[in-house]
Amino acid sequence: MRQFKRALQGFLKWSKSLACSLIVMILPQFVYAECSDFAGLATINEISEKDGFIEIKLLSSSVLVSDYETWQLEFCALAGNKNNPSTACSSSRSVSLANQSTSPWLIMDGNDLGSPDINLLGMDVRLSDAQGKTIDYVRVGSSVSNSEDASCSSSPDELPFDTRLTLVGGESGKYARRRPDGTGEWTMSSGASDGKDTEGSSNDEGVSGPLINVDNVTVFQGDTAVFTVELGAAAATDIRIDYATLDGSATQGVDYEARVGTLTIPSGQSQGTVSISTLQSGSLDQRKFLLRLRDARDASGARYGIFESEIGVGTILPAAVGDWHLDNGPWNGSVGEVLDSSGNGLNGRAVTSPEFSVSLPARSGSPGTCGYGDFDGTSNQFIEISDQSALDLPGPLTVSAWVNVRRFPRSGLHTIASKDENFEFHINSSNEIYWWWRTQNGGTHSFTTSGANLVEDQWYHIAVVYESGLQRIYVDGIEKGRANRSGSLMTNGDPLHIGQDQFFSGRYFDGRIDEVTVFSAAFGPEGIAALYRRVRPCAFNRLDGFEVNVPAVASVCGAAEVTIRAFDQNGNTLSGYAGLVSLQTSSGSGNWSPGFLNIPSGSLTPTPDNNNDGAASYQFDAGDNGSVSLLLENATADELTILASDLADGQQGRSGPVQFLENAFVIESTDAEGLDIVAERDHSFLVTAIRRDSATGECGPIADYDRQVAVKAWLSRSGDDPGGVAPELDSGVSVLSPGSAVPLSDNLTLDFSGGFADFSLFAGDVGQYRLNLLDETSGIVVDATGSPLPVAGTSALWTVRPDRFTLAVTDNPAATDANGPLFKAAGQPFELVVSAVGASGNPLLSFGQEGSPQGASISHSLIKPVGGQTGILSGPVSLPGALFNGGRATVSNLSWNEVGILELSAKNSTYLGVAPEVSGASGEVGRFVPDRFDVSVSVGELAPFCDAGAAFVYSGQPMEWAVVPTLTISAMGPGTYVTRNYTEGDFLKLTALDVSRSAPSTDNAQMDLSGAGYPITASLQTGLFSVASPGTGVYAFSTTDEFVYQKSVDARISPFSPDMTVTVHGIEDSDGVLAPTAPISVTPLAPLDVRYGRWVIENVYGPENVSELYMRFGAEFWEGGRYVSHNADDCSQWATTPIADPEVHHSLVSGSGTLGGGLGGPLTLQPNGTQGTDTLVWDVPVWFEDDEDGDGSLDDPTGLATFGVYRGHDRVIYWQER
Repeated sequence: MRQFKRALQGFLKWSKSLACSLIVMILPQFVYAECSDFAGLATINEISEKDGFIEIKLLSSSVLVSDYETWQLEFCALAGNKNNPSTACSSSRSVSLANQSTSPWLIMDGNDLGSPDINLLGMDVRLSDAQGKTIDYVRVGSSVSNSEDASCSSSPDELPFDTRLTLVGGESGKYARRRPDGTGEWTMSSGASDGKDTEGSSNDEGVSGPLINVDNVTVFQGDTAVFTVELGAAAATDIRIDYATLDGSATQGVDYEARVGTLTIPSGQSQGTVSISTLQSGSLDQRKFLLRLRDARDASGARYGIFESEIGVGTILPAAVGDWHLDNGPWNGSVGEVLDSSGNGLNGRAVTSPEFSVSLPARSGSPGTCGYGDFDGTSNQFIEISDQSALDLPGPLTVSAWVNVRRFPRSGLHTIASKDENFEFHINSSNEIYWWWRTQNGGTHSFTTSGANLVEDQWYHIAVVYESGLQRIYVDGIEKGRANRSGSLMTNGDPLHIGQDQFFSGRYFDGRIDEVTVFSAAFGPEGIAALYRRVRPCAFNRLDGFEVNVPAVASVCGAAEVTIRAFDQNGNTLSGYAGLVSLQTSSGSGNWSPGFLNIPSGSLTPTPDNNNDGAASYQFDAGDNGSVSLLLENATADELTILASDLADGQQGRSGPVQFLENAFVIESTDAEGLDIVAERDHSFLVTAIRRDSATGECGPIADYDRQVAVKAWLSRSGDDPGGVAPELDSGVSVLSPGSAVPLSDNLTLDFSGGFADFSLFAGDVGQYRLNLLDETSGIVVDATGSPLPVAGTSALWTVRPDRFTLAVTDNPAATDANGPLFKAAGQPFELVVSAVGASGNPLLSFGQEGSPQGASISHSLIKPVGGQTGILSGPVSLPGALFNGGRATVSNLSWNEVGILELSAKNSTYLGVAPEVSGASGEVGRFVPDRFDVSVSVGELAPFCDAGAAFVYSGQPMEWAVVPTLTISAMGPGTYVTRNYTEGDFLKLTALDVSRSAPSTDNAQMDLSGAGYPITASLQTGLFSVASPGTGVYAFSTTDEFVYQKSVDARISPFSPDMTVTVHGIEDSDGVLAPTAPISVTPLAPLDVRYGRWVIENVYGPENVSELYMRFGAEFWEGGRYVSHNADDCSQWATTPIADPEVHHSLVSGSGTLGGGLGGPLTLQPNGTQGTDTLVWDVPVWFEDDEDGDGSLDDPTGLATFGVYRGHDRVIYWQER
């Protein structure tokens, strides 16, 4: 966020008078440009001299831990004494040291702050970001300002909230704080000697109520940013919260419309919304503004609730450089025919006539993604946009498109979009996305997604995002690959091709492409998500007219049901229609009222309507889904039609004739469910023969209908009726499945009693129709001459809906817990069969074949692990009616990216515009397991035996770990997604025993004297596996692992650094999930030498009558050509206990110790007065043995002690000790 612009101080400190705030809004704003992007999102909130801490409050949930741990806090304070004052300053102290357990209140105490001491007689404090820019600043008193950055330090000119605590008349105290908490003015503790603080909590003491939070919103220019304000718990009273917008990098009046107001959250509710309109600024940069909350209170005006986050960040995404909706086809190859909607005039042309279609777009309906281009790869079809400077983008950039692949390449690539070196991205033969580019220094770079797993005939949203140092590819809003290349992109004079790569042979796209968009900014995940969700009203889904459906006849004693449906030029219901419609009868008579079939969501005017002029208006609401049912009463026996007209654009629709009769049949439901007619269930109806008395004008039943009467019965099917099996009518004396035309003779007998007759309806299929009844043969009603008069009646428009959906997942074992049978790996496709069924559970054959084809939407919920991640269900989750055949739709490429057991649900909210929704659930689906394990290695380090000098270990001596190697094992779903649920409870199947390792047998590089690899023996113990984070565990090698570079005569070589590898052969849990990268080599660091050593005892001689004779000993090692004293060995311990000594001519004095500089002892021998030689053999560890006698075997060292000799042997000319 760039620095803030602020109006004058009265606004920033937010006068309690909202009217005052409204006045402020028209005043000019101050502009500054040196503060941090985080200014206004966090403040210095409290300073305690008594307890020695400074508190920071995070004001917005948009500030992440990774953000604030890079911040710094510094302060300067008065020091010395009154007579010799001075100023002492702290260093910059990392906010990562703060106590985060009370977040959003972060506490830095004396240990975190270092020196000097806090002094509220005079000090200043500055909070800064990783670049050193000021986030917040406060000065206590006027004597200290050493921490200040004058370019950003004052309120309201630069910082949004109060930055000065003025000391008046010697005022002092033990703590200072903002009130209200977080954004209020600084106050001192009224001189209290002890002071008190609110460390780690709100400064608003004594305020009751729940935590209050506001979210953050990302929108495109011109869209409405809707912020949700949420209470931790609903209140028993209305809650009022003041709010106002503040500029960030966005400017009110340019980027958004400023608002100041009060949000009321009604009693019993826990959230409300604030809507801020953004403007089409045309900025190519991302801009942000703030929504600030303040002064939460109950209906009595008392403070209520604690702000946990009180700043909402509104992010306005950049305008596009180029935006090709591909909505204006068909195309014929004319220059500029493919329109750019960005306003930059980057219009293109279609080459070799790619088809234009509006059937089954990426996002159906209006708003939706509307039309698209259909490219035949065998016909070399593509779209070309000529190069212009606006398209020469060195980065950052974001390019996106919807794609639907008809055929993947068998090898090579098919291109989605290409501007050659600048950017080009394709689909490859592995059904992944491949992105290639060059940088200005000539470097060529590319990478491919992992786990995108695209399938044919399914829409995917693809986005590539470039900024120097980080590149990402997203599929359906989820990151599926990233790279970390640096540099600026190479620009060129090439055209932009959609569906082709600069005439590269074989790269023509085969399938559908839509919504190609280029931005000169790098979108983050929130921006990509907004781009993925982006829809707009479709120009071709505009209102084309109205269908006005009426019964053929109605009674002057009742009302005719009139259904009005808005449709587009394709005849499809315009579900989002919200226009104002006038209604007028041709007779100029009648009164209107709301219907009972499709209960209106909009408003009818006038209400009540009793002027009998046949005129009214109806304001459609989005909740009507484009269709509404109204009632028309008409006391005059007229034949009339009804005209519906859109009052804005003039589109119209006129009904067929409806005849209001003096004598009529009225058909009404007597079922407990009313007109909610469900297939495969009996529904009860009543036919009333009714007439209006010509003398009295009173309406009542025709009592003469008091016997069985044969009538004609038939159906009038609506335009949405799928034409399925006719329902069955059962009157108790007659059963009929009526046709769709007037029968030639009576076909249904009704059993009337006193003017009333019952019948039941059983529909075995979905449908929408009216029932017509006609009596023209009974002669019950006659005219003045005695001639029979026909009596007719038409029902309301009956919609027969499915009872429910059934969902069956192919081969689903329906596991109920973590130990249940395995189904699929996360991200692996599975097949779902959705059936629209009646009450008896049979598929309804005509579902999906309606005039406005009905489908279903699929959603999912997590059953187990309880409280785990819900994850993302990918694939065709919107099932259009065209997918249904015989009442069933099969989806073969659904996938879920998590571990556990889920439930799938299907619903159709308003089947043919009627409630209630049709829904169904699958029950348990699963068990899902990870796709694989990804492993990262920390190689560890071998420990030397001794590191007092040069670090070393002796050959033959066991080595252990100085740093234990670890394997970080992540349970993966598709691509780079870590399945968080894997480590929840019993879903974790990986144990330490599932990691198989083998020890090294030889050094990787060093050979012994035989020319073979230097042999190693090792003992590997079972390691330790622990959960590190959701979905990720760490396997640590055992601390008791042991490695020995074997000691032998052939091992007498120069010192060398060990280079050995432990091989991880496999990681596989009990479900068979494994690490595909195995075997994995773990080659630990080894900052030490392996040295061939020996233990040396010096021969001694002397008189037999001296008191003591000393025998020197120590360690040597082979330097390469000779043995040298091992001066680095200050670690080897010795004792006389393992010395084999005959002690014939002496006694050995017991001793023990540790070598120093490679030398020990010496041994003390006490002669016993006899003459002769004693041989001492020292039983040393193998690493100190040597081949003493040259026989090829290692021996313990020996030493000779000769007594009664005063000089060397007379007959020995030369003596050399080995």
